[in-house]
Amino acid sequence: MSENQNSQSFPEESTEQNTEEPQTSDNNDSGVVKKSFGFGFSGPLPPPSILSQNDEIVPNGAERIMQMAEQQLQHRIEMEKRLVEEDTRQGARGQNYALIVSLVAFASAVILGVTGNETAATIIAGIDIIALATVFIVGKTMALKAKDLEDPDIN
Repeated sequence: MSENQNSQSFPEESTEQNTEEPQTSDNNDSGVVKKSFGFGFSGPLPPPSILSQNDEIVPNGAERIMQMAEQQLQHRIEMEKRLVEEDTRQGARGQNYALIVSLVAFASAVILGVTGNETAATIIAGIDIIALATVFIVGKTMALKAKDLEDPDIN
């Protein structure tokens, strides 16, 4: 997972004044000024000014919101840890199965070669070697592409 996805974003407070000059229409010359203000924030938690207002509505509301954010963070960390562990186990399982298939193919080629079926032995051994080389090359290429996607600034 990339570093940007793991990092926490902090709340940002902003006020916007959409119009600064008086707006008058041709139909209404009363000189009425229209102004609009906006407030927004981004991130998992509201800014402290709003967070403290939650205590006025719900007793201990700010503390409950903080606990909820901490629990969500712990859950996310645990799920990412499990995902990495399962990916590692799956990769190891795949390598073990590939080893078994390769050994069976190689043993079959040896047995066929010893019993006088050199053509069949050569074909099976050739297919086995080509398959292993292809998987190795494709695996390395995919790993390099994944690494480039995670951190394109390295190259």
